[in-house]
Amino acid sequence: MAPRKWSTPEQEAWLRPWYEKYRAKQSDRAKNWANFFTDLLGEWLDVFPEPRPATVPPIGPLTRDELVIMDQAEAERKKKLENRFKNSLGSTKTGRQAKAEATNVFNAVLKSVTECEKPTRSLQEVEAYSKLYYQRRVKVMVDNRLKAEAEALQAENKVLTNGMRVAIAKKEAANLYEGETNEVKAEVRKYIEDAKMHRDNEKEGMWSEDDYGRNIEKLAAMVNKFLTGLADATGFSFSLLAGGPSPELGGLIDVYRLSHPCLSVAFSTHLGYEVFI
Repeated sequence: MAPRKWSTPEQEAWLRPWYEKYRAKQSDRAKNWANFFTDLLGEWLDVFPEPRPATVPPIGPLTRDELVIMDQAEAERKKKLENRFKNSLGSTKTGRQAKAEATNVFNAVLKSVTECEKPTRSLQEVEAYSKLYYQRRVKVMVDNRLKAEAEALQAENKVLTNGMRVAIAKKEAANLYEGETNEVKAEVRKYIEDAKMHRDNEKEGMWSEDDYGRNIEKLAAMVNKFLTGLADATGFSFSLLAGGPSPELGGLIDVYRLSHPCLSVAFSTHLGYEVFI
């Protein structure tokens, strides 16, 4: 029997997009579960702040020992979220795994068509620190500073702008990070390296010759999905011509023509590049 849900309907509705991200990640070659659940917890706590345990006063500032208790409570919440995802979505039968792999190939094609190349940059240490520790350590300091600044500006009939809020949040995070322990800074650097490795793996694709062979076998089903979606969205008919070196033919060229509606697949093998072009 599945464990009883501890989340509310509102929380389940909020988690639904994260379930989809988790499913997509199951077929990702560069899985990075640590960062996934860290990001999930950070956004979760923004919307659903962790209730104070019975051993912590319900209101008022917290002592150092009470902050440790809150850190433990948030760590337990992260573990609950991890178990929820793994228990609900972790098991995959062979047929479902094959479908996920085919979907992954299709998503890679769709992504390359619909997205422009985006410049990427590595996370800075303070930025990564905020992602990891915002709820536990940074938020209280930022909120206090924002309140003080807003009151000071209000006395001058001015308001706190979004730009000022961002600048204050960055400054407070930088000040806190500067005074952090070496252990925390090492965790932040590891988070940055993991994120960079994940991004590099996604960029490189990491397709092998075996992958090419399997993906070619799925070509008709994958393209049928793609063309069916385009036909449904536009009312147009579509044809696709593709060709390239076939692993099964030792590098000789296969040419495929696929169309929708009334999907047809035509194969012309053993062609030279100049024929295909």
